Amino acid sequence: MTLNTLLNNLHPIMREKVQGLITHLEQKNNPIQLIEGYRTPVQQQELHTQGAAEKPWLSVFQYGLACKFGVVLPQQGTPLESSELDNYWAQFHKFAKAAGLEIMDSEPSQLQFPGVSAEALIKGQYPAGGDESWQSNLELHITYWNEYPKPPVPMLGNTPISHLNERDEKSTQ
Repeated sequence: MTLNTLLNNLHPIMREKVQGLITHLEQKNNPIQLIEGYRTPVQQQELHTQGAAEKPWLSVFQYGLACKFGVVLPQQGTPLESSELDNYWAQFHKFAKAAGLEIMDSEPSQLQFPGVSAEALIKGQYPAGGDESWQSNLELHITYWNEYPKPPVPMLGNTPISHLNERDEKSTQ
């Protein structure tokens, strides 16, 4: 499974916070890097099949509101000592909190938009401040996902971004 590290599919507020965190980590020569941003419902289904608890649309990753980081060393890099690794993760958590991101309880390498839950998101309770890049990506994946439950298409003002949602009137409200 290819993981998505493109920031443009994240919610713009999340995108800004993650970009700031990435910049800060790079400036401090911290080897922790973004390894996954937006996760499609197909990818979530694959993870669920492999044992992940969350089904598609029941993880904040499908809404562009979570991301995962990991230690990335150069090909010829020297393995890190346990204490070094612990220090890098402590630094990462400090920077993430300072950026206003929440560390997910289930996995300390994963961050999420503050105050969101998959239970609210699947009902269409999206955070304010979404832009067209984020909304278009979400609309595409919601519209072409053929299983239920799934969230309603996000709106720009009072209308959907495009005609794609005409394909599916069953989205949960």
